[in-house]
Amino acid sequence: MNDRKLLTALLFGALVAMPLAAQPGGPGFTITASERKETIDGALAKLREAYVFPDVAVKMEKAVRDRLAKGEYDKLTDGQEFAKKLTDDLRAVSKDKHLSIYAMPEGVPEHAVNPTPTAEQRATMRANAARVNFGFEKVERLQGNVGY
Repeated sequence: MNDRKLLTALLFGALVAMPLAAQPGGPGFTITASERKETIDGALAKLREAYVFPDVAVKMEKAVRDRLAKGEYDKLTDGQEFAKKLTDDLRAVSKDKHLSIYAMPEGVPEHAVNPTPTAEQRATMRANAARVNFGFEKVERLQGNVGY
């Protein structure tokens, strides 16, 4: 698949600590049948591998594979329409509004391709967190030695 056309961005709340900062691209770019199939296969593989509710991932896969077999995706050649349809079909089963498929004609951002931060990026994130005291505004000890 041409990585410059589609990005399967699976965002599922508690599973992804830092959601991908991907914005949907504009309408009007064409995708091929092989790109549709590869996107579906990739999305379903990621769901099987990492979705927080494995039994729901199995149900989503069955529903999408059934739709694929019926040819429901065959006429979708616009990347945005395809991404929306696939997102809607996955959400119909999962009821998970955090799960999305984005079409990105401008290309896949590097952080989406390699979401694991480098040692340098981790050090920068830690320094930034330390600068704001890791989100703690104050710490108190209540009566009975209860930390608050």
